[in-house]
Amino acid sequence: MRLTSKIILGFLGTCCLWVSYPGMAARLPTESDIREQGCFHFPQPEARILCDTKALRLSAWNNADLLYIQAILWNDDSMALGKTEKGQQYGDSSTLSLDVDANQKVTPNQDRDYSLDPWPSLHGLFYCIQLSRHSSTDIKDDSSGTGSICYMALANGSRARVDSYVIPLKEIGKRVGEDIRLCFRAQSAVPAFEINSAGDTNRPPQDSCYHIPGNRYHRLQLGNGNTLPQKTIAASWSKGSKSFTRSRAARDSNERWFCSSSIYIDSSFNHAKFNDNTPDMIRQELVDKEFLPKIGIKLKLPSREMAKIRFVYSSLYNSLTLEQNGAPPFVYEPVHEAVDSYVKARSAGHTRKLLMSSLINSHPSPACDDPGMRAIVDSQPWIPISALKLEETGVMTNKAGKEVSRTTSISSVNGISVTNEVADIPKTDEVRKWACYILLDGDLCWQYGIQFKANGSVAFITDSKYDSKDFDPKYKDLIAEVEKDVSDIMKKKGSSGKFGSCHLFWQLKKDKLKERGLDWHSPSEVNPYTSYD
Repeated sequence: MRLTSKIILGFLGTCCLWVSYPGMAARLPTESDIREQGCFHFPQPEARILCDTKALRLSAWNNADLLYIQAILWNDDSMALGKTEKGQQYGDSSTLSLDVDANQKVTPNQDRDYSLDPWPSLHGLFYCIQLSRHSSTDIKDDSSGTGSICYMALANGSRARVDSYVIPLKEIGKRVGEDIRLCFRAQSAVPAFEINSAGDTNRPPQDSCYHIPGNRYHRLQLGNGNTLPQKTIAASWSKGSKSFTRSRAARDSNERWFCSSSIYIDSSFNHAKFNDNTPDMIRQELVDKEFLPKIGIKLKLPSREMAKIRFVYSSLYNSLTLEQNGAPPFVYEPVHEAVDSYVKARSAGHTRKLLMSSLINSHPSPACDDPGMRAIVDSQPWIPISALKLEETGVMTNKAGKEVSRTTSISSVNGISVTNEVADIPKTDEVRKWACYILLDGDLCWQYGIQFKANGSVAFITDSKYDSKDFDPKYKDLIAEVEKDVSDIMKKKGSSGKFGSCHLFWQLKKDKLKERGLDWHSPSEVNPYTSYD
C-alpha cells in the first residue's frame, strides 16, 4: 500500500491505530464518547452523519485534501473467520461505493468501489473502477489513500468494529464545494451478517452496492474542514490504549508498536512455484533475525532506527505485517520497499541465494560499462549485475516514416482513466542496436531483450522466464534432438504453425523429455499468468 501523502502517513495505518481522547487517558471510551467525539482522530463534531441506526453509524468528513469516511458497527466485536457453504473462508470486510459525479447512475471509468480486507489474505485498502453497472476493472492496490478495520474496546467490556477510509480528493478528481454520492456495505463473519447504509436488506448475500439504486446513495457536498495536525495525531500513538485489532489481540500495554503495512505474499499474481518459494518459506525467510539488520546495512541506515522496525506474524490469519516503533519515514519507507522487492522477486521464482547476495549484500555491484546490463539492474535492483550474461547482440535498420513501436499507457486524470498512445516513427533511416541477456537462477532462466534508440539510450526492455535446462550446455544436444522430432511430427500431422500450436509443441516436448529421464517445464508453466497462442 503506498502512502504518498505525509498527512496520510501520520494519520492512519493500514491495519492498526491508537485512540486518544482529551482527559480520558485513565479509562476506556464509552459508546457516548465515540458518538460525540469519534475515534482514531475522526473529527466527529465537524462531520456529517449519513446513517445512524442501532447497528451502524456512518459519518463523512473532508478537507481540501482528504475524504475521511468512518463506519462504526456496534454489533460486531469479533475478528474470527467464517466459512461459506462451500467451505471457503471469509472474514470481516466492507465496500465503499462512490458515485463520483453524483449522477445517480454508473459513470464508466469514473465511479469507484473502495474495499477493506476483501479476503482474509488481503488486508488494507483496495479499489476497482466501474466499467458498467455489472462490470469493473480488476482489484487494484495502488491507491494513495489508506484504510483499516479495527475493533475498539469500550468501557462496558464490549467492542465495536470501526471501518475507516481515507481517500485523497485528487485521486477521485473532486474538489471542495462539489457533490459526491456514496454507499457503504459491510460483511461480518462472526457474528454472521451483512449491512449497508442505505437500509436495503432485501438483497443477495455477498453482493456489492450495485443493486442499490443510485438515488438511495447518500449525497455529500464536500466541505473544507480544518487541517489535521500531524503532531497531534502522532502524540496519540504514544498513549496506551486497549484497541483490539486484526493483527493483535487486546492487551494492556504502553508499548508503542504500530502496524504500518501488510506484507502480501499469498496474493501475488505472478507467483511461479519454483526454487522453494512457497508463501510459508518466504515468510520464514523474512522473519529470520538476520534479515532486517542486513537490509539496514545494505541501505546504510542507522542501527538504532532499524531496531524500531520488526515483523509480526499472525497465526490466526497466516499473515505477516511490518511494524514500526517511531521509525522515521526516511528509514521505514526504504525498508518497506526493499522487503516488497524481495517478496516480489521470490514470488516470481528467484532463489533466496541470489537475492541475499544482491538485495541484502552490503558490497556494491561492480562497475559495468555495458549499458544494457546497467538498464536491467536499474529496473530490477535485486539482480546482481555479475549474474547477467550477454547472449546475443545485433543491429536493425528502421526506415523513415515506418512505425517502429507503439507504447500504450493508462493514467488517471481528475479521477478519469485516460488511455495514452505514443508511436515511435523515425523521420530518417536509422540503425539501432539490440541485445539479449540471460540470468540463470536455480530452476529458472530469465531472458532480457533490450532495444536501444539511435542515440544509444534504452528504448524498452522485455523479459521472459524459461526452464533453466533450455540454457544448460549439458542438455543442449538432447533438447535440440527432441525439438526436431516434435517439429517433424507436427508437420506430418499438419498441426504446425497454427493458432495455439505452441501448447501442443510444448506438451509433446515435455512428454518426450520425460521419457528420456528429464523433467522440463514449458513457458506456460513457468509463467502461469501469461497467455500464449
